[in-house]
Amino acid sequence: VKTAKCEKCGAEVTAKEEVAEEKKEDAAEEKKEEAAEEKKEDAAEVKKELTPQEKAKKIATLVVELVIIFAALAMVPRLCTRLHQHRMDSMGMPLAQDDNKQLLEYKNEQEDVVLPGCFSSIGKEAFSGNMTVKNVTLPTTVKGIEKDAFSNCAELETVKISGGKGAYALLDIATCKAFSKDNTPQVIGDSAFENCQKLKSFEFPKGINVIGAFAFSNCKNLTAVELPDTLERIGRLAFSSSGLKDVTIPDSVKTIEQNAFSGCSSLEKLSVPSSFSDEAIKKWGVPETCKVTKR
Repeated sequence: VKTAKCEKCGAEVTAKEEVAEEKKEDAAEEKKEEAAEEKKEDAAEVKKELTPQEKAKKIATLVVELVIIFAALAMVPRLCTRLHQHRMDSMGMPLAQDDNKQLLEYKNEQEDVVLPGCFSSIGKEAFSGNMTVKNVTLPTTVKGIEKDAFSNCAELETVKISGGKGAYALLDIATCKAFSKDNTPQVIGDSAFENCQKLKSFEFPKGINVIGAFAFSNCKNLTAVELPDTLERIGRLAFSSSGLKDVTIPDSVKTIEQNAFSGCSSLEKLSVPSSFSDEAIKKWGVPETCKVTKR
């Protein structure tokens, strides 16, 4: 604080110097100058042209990086397949090594079976005669079930579809379809579930277009099915002696072979496309008590 006299009236006046404020302003000004200098240096660095040697070095580095990336990507399918083959073998589920990632045989004895997503089909007789399995969950990657795959599984009750879960889900899908062409036939094979007398619930895999001969024959507890709208053909005796009560044939179906519903004494209602003639329907073996409706 300073004391001084006023030049006009002679009174004493005190004045406080704000030194700290001035220091702050000086520091802020210095920071601005430093930032501006850095920007100038950065701009100068950007404008600086690379020498031919530096350009060649950068290009060579980029090419090497790209080669490494493509080589790694090329190895992914083989690595995934080997990992899963080892995994499936250890779980008693050998995996076929071809475009159709098929479950060759189920070797375990479990009541509830959840198949991983590396399978696109269930192979011939894979579960045939298994007297333990009760509930099977198929992955969404499964497109087909081959001949006799589950035939004579006396305790089998339900078959459903579920998406992959857990740490292996992504690798399952990669192994199955992402890196190879999938040639899996979209069918339920001949006698696939024949004599599964306790089977009461079945969910069709997406895209099925053929139900083979005897596929669900003698499935006495199978009272209802929701046939997919991709279905084109139902084989002979496909649902013979089953417990079906109410069936709707999708418009996509073009062929139903002889006696497809013979022995279905519980069948009460059958809805069919108008394209089928009465003469054709008679060949299906539908019981006389069943009400057939054309739409």
